[in-house]
Amino acid sequence: MKQLLGNQITGVTMNELWMSVGSLILGIAATVVVSRYYFQRSFVKSLTPYIQFSSSPLRGIDPKVREQVEVKYQGHKIENLFEIQFLIANTGDKAIRDIIEPLVIGVPPNSSLLDASILHVSPEGRKIDIEVPEQRNEVRFIFPLLNSDDFFITKLLLNGSPKEEEFTFSIVADELPPKLRPVHLPYEFIGTSKKREFAFPLLTAGLVLTGLGLAITKLIYDSWSTLPSWSVVGPWDFVVGLGTSGWATIISILPAFLLLLLGVMVTVSAFTEGSFPPPKKKFIVPDNKQLLRRRGFPRIVEYEVKEIE
Repeated sequence: MKQLLGNQITGVTMNELWMSVGSLILGIAATVVVSRYYFQRSFVKSLTPYIQFSSSPLRGIDPKVREQVEVKYQGHKIENLFEIQFLIANTGDKAIRDIIEPLVIGVPPNSSLLDASILHVSPEGRKIDIEVPEQRNEVRFIFPLLNSDDFFITKLLLNGSPKEEEFTFSIVADELPPKLRPVHLPYEFIGTSKKREFAFPLLTAGLVLTGLGLAITKLIYDSWSTLPSWSVVGPWDFVVGLGTSGWATIISILPAFLLLLLGVMVTVSAFTEGSFPPPKKKFIVPDNKQLLRRRGFPRIVEYEVKEIE
């Protein structure tokens, strides 16, 4: 009897020891991963050109109607009007300065540049100059400094039918690649200074799920001491001696983990506009329809149109 009691006590002690060691290892691993991530980010320099939207207003017009319409922009006859808007941002954690050669957007072949303009600069007052050479085959952006999260929005108007992937971006600056790859701007990355209301339903649901997960975890913890010790009885006797209650305890670990994970995700999303993982910092622009244009939204473009008599 004393030996059996001693084995049970030893089994309980070993189980608690293994749980403590496992928790310690997971905690150390998580700390190392998070620390390494933020340490590496502190040395990242990144300039990202986002494609905010593009549009061909004359595309899709009936050919018979198109023959009867003459489109001009600043005196230039337009065959195929194309507009594209870029948001160019410092998405790294280091400031971009001491630029050797400016940022250049190359105009696709078989297209002519009609106009290029800067619509918005953040923060206000940041100096961004724009230059267009006589050949009008590229657009140059000259800026002495772009801190982390600084950005500007530019719009190009062309005569032609280029594809978005045909626009090229190049720059010569320390720690930046010579060629930049444009990406589409996600819908949720841009917004105004207006804040959304706090999501109380998500908070409630998250707390309920977390509570259920904690309740199951408590039952697992209380039942764990009744399980035979793997190190004392051996692997085979451990599996055989589990019984229905033991297997139920082990199987319950998975739903407890999933409930806790889901509960934390839903709870956090209540503070992050319903998104998990939390969305990246938004590019805040004035509440202006032109600046808030996004891919897939209907657009109205006004140009000089004259019917041919």
